Amino acid sequence: MTTFIRVDDREVLAAFAALQERAQQALEEAALAAAEPIVLSANAKAIKPVVETKIIEHTKTKIELLIGVPKEYFYVAIFETGAQAHEIKPRKMQALAFENVVVGGVNHPGVEARPFLRPAYDENERNIPDIVEDKLVKIKI
Repeated sequence: MTTFIRVDDREVLAAFAALQERAQQALEEAALAAAEPIVLSANAKAIKPVVETKIIEHTKTKIELLIGVPKEYFYVAIFETGAQAHEIKPRKMQALAFENVVVGGVNHPGVEARPFLRPAYDENERNIPDIVEDKLVKIKI
């Protein structure tokens, strides 16, 4: 024997749609909550506290976050892996200018790596599932 159930009530369907939307919001809130300790730890370790979280993909089945340094603070990100000694030459102009000093190029001595993102993630990785679970339990859907 087979039984079919058909839901044709617009109010019920609207309620399910609203529930799905709220569930998506709850997942986003939980993902952002899980990222927060990583961001706080990374900012405490970085030479400048500019680490932030950005949602890069949010579909019905996944939420992807990017935890990192904004492009305008590229020099902060260099400390994660370090940089070898290198020459810096002008790209578009004929000279480089730094605080009223104009030169044709400079030899940068490089910088030793002082990781801040990876250690922050490693310190907090084991807590991520608990943070997500706690956040989802507290959210009323």
